[in-house]
Amino acid sequence: MRPAPFSFETPIDLEIGSGVGWWALRYARQNPNRYLIAIEKTREKFARFDQRVLAHTQIQNLTAVNADAIAWITHCLGTQKLSRVFILYPNPNPKNTAQRWIRMPFFGALLERLKPGGEIFWATNISDYAEEIRQYSKSVWKLEPFLDRSFTQQTRPSDYPRTHFEKKYLLRGETCWELGYRKPCF
Repeated sequence: MRPAPFSFETPIDLEIGSGVGWWALRYARQNPNRYLIAIEKTREKFARFDQRVLAHTQIQNLTAVNADAIAWITHCLGTQKLSRVFILYPNPNPKNTAQRWIRMPFFGALLERLKPGGEIFWATNISDYAEEIRQYSKSVWKLEPFLDRSFTQQTRPSDYPRTHFEKKYLLRGETCWELGYRKPCF
């Protein structure tokens, strides 16, 4: 983990499950006035991510963390510290849906760390999972939707794919969904 300098006014963003860091590095480069903490649990993926971070010394607004996201967030982040959270192509845990981020009690703790008005971004290639995120975000977590779109290889935004998973899904001809929710300010 390489901490980078930032001021207390700098918005802090978090990516859970950063993989080899392809998206995290691009996001940090494109958002120099924001600070990104990118967490990856698996040792092999993190090793590749860490090498990429070390090779991009000009990027000073990114910290790569090799840890279990739940434990790290619970013990290392105070309440209302985050401006944005990114959960891009999480494991859908088809055999144990209770392990999905949106269904976990921990998601409430994650929301506590999000500032009022803060945003959570999701991406998935599974339509039922996208629908589940919509339902839980509204009925359980009382979040306000602001982004809901699907795209394919032919209709994707020009700066996509963002992750290796997204690239793989689009090349296979699959549809991907991007969802965004805002924490109410009250």
